[in-house]
Amino acid sequence: MSKSKVDNQFYSVEVGDSTFTVLKRYQNLKPIGSGAQGIV
Repeated sequence: MSKSKVDNQFYSVEVGDSTFTVLKRYQNLKPIGSGAQGIV
């Protein structure tokens, strides 16, 4: 798979002070909790 096809499948989303790169099929992400181990 070419790099451009892979790049088109992902987007970045900010949750709190963290930025995640996730597949475009995962939309409307909402944080439900956070703690010492990370974000849920």
